[in-house]
Amino acid sequence: MDLHLNDDWATSAVFSPSLARQQQHQAAANEAADEERASQLEFKQNILSSYRPKRPDDKIIRIREGLNRDAGKALDSVASASVKLGADLGNISQNREALLYLTKEECQIEHSILPEEQTLKTLVADIQEAEESLRKFHSEAYETPKDLPAKLAEWTRTIKILQQKSAEYKDRATSLQNAYRRNPPRYTIENLVELENEILELQDHVRSLNGQVKAYTLLPPDPKAAQRKIEEAKEELEMLKSQREELYQGLARS
Repeated sequence: MDLHLNDDWATSAVFSPSLARQQQHQAAANEAADEERASQLEFKQNILSSYRPKRPDDKIIRIREGLNRDAGKALDSVASASVKLGADLGNISQNREALLYLTKEECQIEHSILPEEQTLKTLVADIQEAEESLRKFHSEAYETPKDLPAKLAEWTRTIKILQQKSAEYKDRATSLQNAYRRNPPRYTIENLVELENEILELQDHVRSLNGQVKAYTLLPPDPKAAQRKIEEAKEELEMLKSQREELYQGLARS
């Protein structure tokens, strides 16, 4: 196993929280660093001593200095990993067991946080979608026209006028029908049938106009389309007025 990789992995997996705390207490961090360097030096000496007969410390140092660059880096990495793993200095077997245990712990932790990571991804996607919708609704296409209040007031007044006119025409049509029934004119059967048809047609127009009045609140939101609907209703009113006048004139002549 690459000892340099073990060193980096052990640092990120085990001591990341400790490093965060050490940044808040610089004095304690310096002291801990000194202790770690001392422990690493002791560990290096123990490793060298375990593979060679015990010699004075100066010989161990010469052996250490005699190592090539790669061997020196490997020894430094093993010493650093052993200290950070909390294993006994020079105990390779214990270091291996500690590393395997931490690897198992890391796998279990990664497996346990998978659902939380998926939930977080879903929440991030939902937030991005909501932000996009919010930006869309803030665009000019969804802005309320500045003249909308004035147009709504105009439409409200027009609705009231149409309702009044419709009720008036309905009352007059009913009065005419009742008058015909009470005082039937001296018409021929053909004239009576024709007059009755005209009255029925007028009633149909009144009902149609009532339906238009009820549907007036369902005018399209586009002001131009709504204005066209209003103009059509006005033309219908004018036509009904003309028919009413013709009926009045016919009654006056009779």
